[in-house]
Amino acid sequence: MNTQNINWDKVPETLSLEQFRKLVHVSKRVAKELLDTEIPCVIQAKTTHKYTVYKQDLINYLGAHPGAHFPHMTTRTRYSNTRLFPSAIPELFKKRMAFYLTSEFVDRPELIRIRDVAEMIGYGKEQVGEWANEGLIQYVTISNIRYVSKSNLIHFLCTEDFDSVIRKSKWHKEMIEVFQKWK
Repeated sequence: MNTQNINWDKVPETLSLEQFRKLVHVSKRVAKELLDTEIPCVIQAKTTHKYTVYKQDLINYLGAHPGAHFPHMTTRTRYSNTRLFPSAIPELFKKRMAFYLTSEFVDRPELIRIRDVAEMIGYGKEQVGEWANEGLIQYVTISNIRYVSKSNLIHFLCTEDFDSVIRKSKWHKEMIEVFQKWK
């Protein structure tokens, strides 16, 4: 996303999807995903002119997110495993994230039930169970109850698979925000 040379005086107070896309130099698909998931806007139940982005909301978003998108943050399209931003998360970033999450989960038990993991990270137990079934989260079964070790959970939370969730939970968004400020 190129936001370096925007003359905000010439930008209208409200923007459509197309105006927003041209302003920040991204494809329609990426613009739609950003408006659906990250950038505050008004989404109406119409098929055309569905999005209304307010200039001040966009300025606030870009000010809070310098560079607007971190190059290692990847998203997948909603319908396939194709990544919109194909670069991988740097190892140093993964290590710092793991260290941060270890400090956040210090009071958690060593083995956590799948449904408790879902509660912790703000996703449904079906979604967490699906990640476990796909092998993305390693687990053990004890008396027909699936448990995830704290270290396996932290490992999963530092992967591109977790980072690429399009509709991030409230906890997920807050964790990213707090981690970016964490030293």
